[in-house]
Amino acid sequence: MKNPLFLLLILSMFCNVTSAQYMVKQWDYRYGGSGYEDLRMIQKTTDGGYILGGRSDSPISGNKTQGTQGGTDYWVVKINALGVQQWDKRYGGAGFDDLVALLPTPDGGFLLGGISNSGISGDKTQASRGLYDYWVVKIDSIGNKEWDYRYGGDSVDYLYTMIENYPYGYALGGSSKSLATGDKSQGTRGGLDYWVVYIDYFGTKTADFRFGGDLPDEIRSMKSTEDGGIILGGISHSGINGDKSQASRGSADYWIIKLDAIGTQIWDKRFGGNSYDNLSSISQTKDKGFLMSGGSGSDSIGDKTQSPWGGSNYQDLWIVKSDSIGNKLWDYRFGGTSYDYGSTSVTTIDKGYIFGGSSYSGINGNKTTTVTCTTDGHYWLVKTNVNGIKQWDCSYGGDTRSYLTTLLQTDDGGYLLGGLTQSGIACDKTQASQGFWDNWIVKLRPNWPTTDANLTIVNSGVTGKTISWTKGNGVRRIVVARAGSPITDTPIVGINYRANSTYGLGDSVGNGNFVVYNGTGTSVTVTGLNFNTDYYFRVIAFSPDTLFPIYQRSPFLSGTTTTLPVTWLDLNAKLENENLVQLNWKTASEINNNYFEIERSLGSDKQEEQWKTIGNIKGNGTTDRVSTYQFDDQINKVNTDVLYYRIKQIDFDARSEYSKTVSVKLHSLVQDGITIYPNPFEDKLILSSVNTIHQVKVELTNFMGQNVFEGMYDLNAGQKTEIDFSNIDQKGIYILTVNGIPFKLVKRN
Repeated sequence: MKNPLFLLLILSMFCNVTSAQYMVKQWDYRYGGSGYEDLRMIQKTTDGGYILGGRSDSPISGNKTQGTQGGTDYWVVKINALGVQQWDKRYGGAGFDDLVALLPTPDGGFLLGGISNSGISGDKTQASRGLYDYWVVKIDSIGNKEWDYRYGGDSVDYLYTMIENYPYGYALGGSSKSLATGDKSQGTRGGLDYWVVYIDYFGTKTADFRFGGDLPDEIRSMKSTEDGGIILGGISHSGINGDKSQASRGSADYWIIKLDAIGTQIWDKRFGGNSYDNLSSISQTKDKGFLMSGGSGSDSIGDKTQSPWGGSNYQDLWIVKSDSIGNKLWDYRFGGTSYDYGSTSVTTIDKGYIFGGSSYSGINGNKTTTVTCTTDGHYWLVKTNVNGIKQWDCSYGGDTRSYLTTLLQTDDGGYLLGGLTQSGIACDKTQASQGFWDNWIVKLRPNWPTTDANLTIVNSGVTGKTISWTKGNGVRRIVVARAGSPITDTPIVGINYRANSTYGLGDSVGNGNFVVYNGTGTSVTVTGLNFNTDYYFRVIAFSPDTLFPIYQRSPFLSGTTTTLPVTWLDLNAKLENENLVQLNWKTASEINNNYFEIERSLGSDKQEEQWKTIGNIKGNGTTDRVSTYQFDDQINKVNTDVLYYRIKQIDFDARSEYSKTVSVKLHSLVQDGITIYPNPFEDKLILSSVNTIHQVKVELTNFMGQNVFEGMYDLNAGQKTEIDFSNIDQKGIYILTVNGIPFKLVKRN
């Protein structure tokens, strides 16, 4: 048995050497004007870039192309995948408007959310309800405002977070001190309470709920849950009263509330020690439990098992893991001897977690990195495995204060860090300050084999495969193989695995993952594979040597193959016209292949009873040459908008195996026997019906609920009826109602 203390010492030694062995900074950018900018949120965009959201009080200056509407405004910056600014927009009224949340919307636009005390002015179309209100602004993909709404009561209402509440719209989470006035249906329990507002996709409020005790309680984070409900997380000063079922531990505790799909409280839990515990982020984990993070100054007491590194005068990053009903499973604190806290967290592709926040500590406690240019605040990342065990930490900053507020994992396995800074060109910051505070983002990439690395898998006999790869930048590498399911386990730091190219004879990494290669080469031929079985392979680089290997997972160096009687090269389905789908497929080789059966499913590929055989084609027996096949499917009067196809290959000995499943979208909407296409549409729509219907009323309304078209039509069974909408210029979401049946459509130019 391996000595776990020995392995932990190796890991700690590695993290102290340099976190750059895990992450490498690619680039950084600052965005700002001559005043104050505060970045709160980053989201990915469909073009591979990013959109940044926060607040600004700068005039036209620096990176800002629009002046303020009044005091402080929402400010959104669109950048490409390399950080280059593409456009920016500000949204605000005559007062104070602070953007704190940003969401992508189903139509490709974005929902901006924050707080506002502005009246009707600038971009704000509704008067303030009280001191501060929730304010939500909908924009399209290029920043054009589409609508805005405010939600509030007679006092203070602070929005902190938003989520999509599919399929109903959005949920807005924050804190409220208002009575039952304006948009608020329940009065305060005692100072600030959690306040959740549900709206539809067009901004209309559908419900609201408040949760709290007799003292201030403030939402900081909110996420959707697997059961269709919501988990709320924040801080609470209240004891047992109102909606709170557990006594306070200290001056403030983490407080989480589980809601069902209609906003009813199911349970609540508090977690804390004897001081101030400030939750900033909550999420549901793969095991259906919950992960909380934030800052804590509490000693080892109550729910906290470790005291702060710097004593009770300072805070550490504190993470807490619970099960699916809120029972605590474990907790950990991370930090140095000064002030450290967490602002945000992300579940990573290796099923672990990364926590982002800010730190004033040097290299002490369990903090292994710092920024040499300053003793002031800087960005700090902590990476853990799925059980909360720290793997590494990284620090980034300039010559003065920098505070991390948001992060996301990028498609290349790296991270994009965002926040605000006062720093000039120093240490990790490569651009001068534009003003008082600027937005600052830092792009990290994994220190894995470079992206020109490539993995190929070719046949080597009936039950063998040759795996080859380009070296990338790793020192050595192991190849892991697994039968039947993808490789999820990763090698353990400090263990040197013995390899054998005969499958199943090498050392095992986790459960059923066998090492088939360990060395500095570029290929291995794996033998001993079973016939008609899926195999998965992964190449994993490690360094510095075989004595103390430190592994770096390489997601682009992974692949799967199957030892099958037919080697599939390609299968695709194409809609040739509204009545014909053409299937084409190729095989690289065939062994004992009798024929192919073509199967089709209407509307679903998940229900086996939906699959029907629609034809067959003779195979080529045994051949090592490329074979090409084609099948035409006549689809007259098919009552669905998606068709699924798969090919069943059948041997002469009656054994069979399936190809992958492909789909064809018919660009139509189908309901109650009425079919509408195309969707999205431009100038016209086609209606058809299974049955003949006379004097059908057709209405089209825009996203504001305004009727823009109305007409009466006869729908004859099996015939098309064309409706001209060329006089409607505005693109966006529309509702088409046919005899009272609604269809959601998108119009594009």
